[in-house]
Amino acid sequence: MYAYENIEMSLNYIEQHLSEKIETEKLAEIACLSTFYYQRLFKRLVKRSVQEYIKLRRLAMVIAELNNSEERILDIALKYGFSDHANFTRAFKEVYHITPDEYRKNVPMLNTFDKVIWQCVTATKKGKKFCKHSKGIPETAIEEAFVESYRLLCDDNKDVLEEFLQRMDDTLSSSVVSKQLAKAEKEIGALEKKKSKLVDMRLEEIIDKETYESKYADLVSKQEQLVEERKKLQETSDNEKDIKKRLKEFKKTLEQNEVLDKFDRYVFESIVEKVIVGGLDENGNVDPAQLTFVYKTGLKNNVDGAKFKPQRKNARGRHRTEELCSHDSNEVDKMCSDSSNDTIGNR
Repeated sequence: MYAYENIEMSLNYIEQHLSEKIETEKLAEIACLSTFYYQRLFKRLVKRSVQEYIKLRRLAMVIAELNNSEERILDIALKYGFSDHANFTRAFKEVYHITPDEYRKNVPMLNTFDKVIWQCVTATKKGKKFCKHSKGIPETAIEEAFVESYRLLCDDNKDVLEEFLQRMDDTLSSSVVSKQLAKAEKEIGALEKKKSKLVDMRLEEIIDKETYESKYADLVSKQEQLVEERKKLQETSDNEKDIKKRLKEFKKTLEQNEVLDKFDRYVFESIVEKVIVGGLDENGNVDPAQLTFVYKTGLKNNVDGAKFKPQRKNARGRHRTEELCSHDSNEVDKMCSDSSNDTIGNR
């Protein structure tokens, strides 16, 4: 797994838990990295510290709530993890230079901190001159384009549904985690029996105190490790159950020959092999906004990513390919990152 893939896994977790307490240690665990290395890698790729990124994303969500709801400002602040009104107001003012109350009374045009966008790996690592046509694509654009790509695919290839259905069955029937969980339970039980036997041996004076304490401590240590492993496996198992529930719903959608009405990450990951950002149009011209969805069935199709790019607040109706975020943008809401195998940006 590449470094940026590890970071993207944690970014996805952050997006799903913005209203909860997010520990850096947990994010490092998700990325399968040490906390120290995770923080360094995160800042190198995302250009922000972990906690700063989380704060800015929470404030962006707060802005959306202030614009679209009548909830009290304090309630909104608490919803997104700010401890009290003073703490929230201070953080809000540091970023936007006005208080939340002032913002709500007279809504100005603010530059909110959106999710990371995906960019050509070559341009990101070596510089734009090595991939001069590279344009950044917001992840939301790729998500919306996938829904359209899937619709087009099913319209053009009715038999592709059977392959997708088979993939759903394979995914739903497999459960590696449940086997690992059962194994951990069995090993914990075996260690408990060994501890009991060791106690009996000590009571019967078959072994001396020093030997007993040494072996007992060793068993306790192994058991504690297994209990911790079981806890993580249980969390993974619960998450797997949720994923399978959503996949069952998607399977039902497939069986009824219905189209997706909104993006679902689990569905996306189960049927898409990769997404290629950029390509050539039918006339052979470079099209940096072209999105090619490559499905695990081997089929693929192209979608115009420019149609799905969120319109800038100051765009005044313009919606062209040229407006896609460029690699050297310094705006806070147009951060560039490496690609991933989730919503991937390849060239």
